Amino acid sequence: MPYRVLIADDERVIREGMATLIDWSQLGFTVCGLAANGLEALEMVSEVKPDLMLVDIQMPLVSGLLLIEKAKVIAPGLEFIIITGHDEFDFARQAINLGVRDYLLKPVKEHRLLESVERIRKEMDRQRRSKEQYDFAMLQLQKNMTVLRDQFLQQLIQGQLVQEEIDEMLGFHKLQAGFDHFCLLRQSRQSRLSGHGEWDRQLLRFAAQNIFEELLSRCGPYVCTADLTSNLFALVKVESTTDWQQLQRTLSEAMRQTLDLDIRLDQICFGQDWTLISERYETWNQSQVRPVNPLTERAYTYIAEHYSDPDLSFRRICEA
Repeated sequence: MPYRVLIADDERVIREGMATLIDWSQLGFTVCGLAANGLEALEMVSEVKPDLMLVDIQMPLVSGLLLIEKAKVIAPGLEFIIITGHDEFDFARQAINLGVRDYLLKPVKEHRLLESVERIRKEMDRQRRSKEQYDFAMLQLQKNMTVLRDQFLQQLIQGQLVQEEIDEMLGFHKLQAGFDHFCLLRQSRQSRLSGHGEWDRQLLRFAAQNIFEELLSRCGPYVCTADLTSNLFALVKVESTTDWQQLQRTLSEAMRQTLDLDIRLDQICFGQDWTLISERYETWNQSQVRPVNPLTERAYTYIAEHYSDPDLSFRRICEA
């Protein structure tokens, strides 16, 4: 896509001459406008959105230097070349302070204008590439933000982060303002998953997670992740036990009404100390471990010892 250049000079011969003095298209530019005074040029900045302006200092209504100052407010990335008949230090100093790229004296030589425009175009190319790379990186980051939040909660649960790292990650995910208090909860599905095909179960899990996260988002900032058994763990903003009970009722009722699905919500951790999350999670996780029946343990042992036996059968396991 070519860059756009706007030429502002109160002398018609000069502004039209600048438009034809060099081959703008060969340099990657298109002349998008010619302005006869500073006020007209300023209005055109908003209309034609130039990337580069050639500006005469002495123009009626609005001077070249004032034009540059005001145009930079409208279009901060706009580049400028001053073309003037005044070889005065004060003008040059003011131009430099305004970030003008070059200062050319009339009559402008073709090779001087060519060199100046080429130099500016190379810098504009570099800036354009940098912006494209940045935009691409931000797009990829947005696409992976859910994964990154998932990883953050996993690291919190596993105790892999110190407070400084937690603060940094909260800032990165723009969560710090909403988490004066937090609640780590687990949602497990209790019914309607048995007796269905695998495809139906996967659809149900997907729908349940979407509804779960939609409701959490209405309560404020949250982070959510799922384990291998499709239990959902969420970190949500909860200020009090009353808030927690209300959230529990809202989530349970929504699942029943929408999917005819009963769920159980466990509050694993509540408070302000983020470093306690992994400890409280481990305590809760240990409480979920059920003791193995001695008969079951004997069966597992027998199978492990005789798994290569071609005569191994369910009856032999029961008799062992």
